[in-house]
Amino acid sequence: MRVIVIVYAVGALIELMFFGEEWMPYFHNANVLVGMGCIIGLVSQLVRRESWQPNMFLAESSFFIFAFHALPQAFLKKILVMAFQPHTDAAFIALYILCPVVTVLVGLAFYAVLRRYFPWLTAMLTGGR
Repeated sequence: MRVIVIVYAVGALIELMFFGEEWMPYFHNANVLVGMGCIIGLVSQLVRRESWQPNMFLAESSFFIFAFHALPQAFLKKILVMAFQPHTDAAFIALYILCPVVTVLVGLAFYAVLRRYFPWLTAMLTGGR
């Protein structure tokens, strides 16, 4: 695990030193894969040591959120852009971050209500996942 963290850190430094080079997009993509391996390894160690417990509600609702998010998020983006009419980059970034967060929170609330009051419907919608 330490080796992959060191490789990722060195890769990040190389990206900073050679920013703008024509080969950098390829190196960046490779370093993103190394970073993903680093994060997956870190999370697996935390779970294995039991110093970090997975939230079972989030794990159970993940398929529902995956299936649910696309349409509400598209509508929410259109509504928020029409309502706020962002003119700055910061406003667009805020909407870019806010839309998925709100969509996931609404989806989790919807899943909780469905699971509590209509467990048979929840099982049918999620395929028993």
